[in-house]
Amino acid sequence: MFAITTLNKQLLVETSSGRLFANGAVVQLSMPVVIVRHGETEGNKLNILQGQVDSDTHQLTAFGKMQAGRAAKRLVRQLIEYYGSESALRQAIISHKVKLYVSPLTRARDSAGYFITHIQKDLDVSIDMLTEELLTEMYFGVLDGKATGDISDIALRGLLARYRAIQDATIDWKGSGESFVALVNRARQLIENWNMHFMGTDTVIIGYTHGTFSSALRTIIGDASILNGCVIKKDAEFRMVAYREKMLKNADVFWLKC
Repeated sequence: MFAITTLNKQLLVETSSGRLFANGAVVQLSMPVVIVRHGETEGNKLNILQGQVDSDTHQLTAFGKMQAGRAAKRLVRQLIEYYGSESALRQAIISHKVKLYVSPLTRARDSAGYFITHIQKDLDVSIDMLTEELLTEMYFGVLDGKATGDISDIALRGLLARYRAIQDATIDWKGSGESFVALVNRARQLIENWNMHFMGTDTVIIGYTHGTFSSALRTIIGDASILNGCVIKKDAEFRMVAYREKMLKNADVFWLKC
């Protein structure tokens, strides 16, 4: 029998490993939400824990810009399909029924800029970019912006190895940053905020964000595609949240609800 910590009816943590297990949605979405991960950065190429760092190393590469452009075109096509026509999408944007929320970090904002450009070009309409602090990436504390080779502290190197290999959701970088469990709570706050403001308004929300935070959003709304085959049974069957293994790739477009 594994020792477990119950977070709520849908989430529990295996105490020995720190692995997170889920059984359904913690929060139900009241409107369609589509999330987009930013394009490739130099930090991605160097396997750096980018976190909330916004320096030159963490901006889009030439390939990342191409990815973001392609993602923008794909998103526009999907929105046209959702609304049924270009004119219907255009009217929804004019009526402020499409909301574009963006992480404050430049790599996400630059990626969202390609979407704005395509909307203007294809539909001759503008859409506002709304900064949402809750969409920012996980804060890795003292490891923010560092690659493995930059970490001299043996204990921190061990935590990083555990985070990457085991997907321990409780690691908070010796108290200096966020754990994935904390990030899931932040994602819950964001979804609850959106539900409160947009329930019953026919609004579609677009969120440009980051890899780990997108995993937290998928966890909180009960996305089965982020779970793997590891199972714990406690009244019901809980499956492991593979938040790194099944993370969105750069410039992926993912509908949380449509």
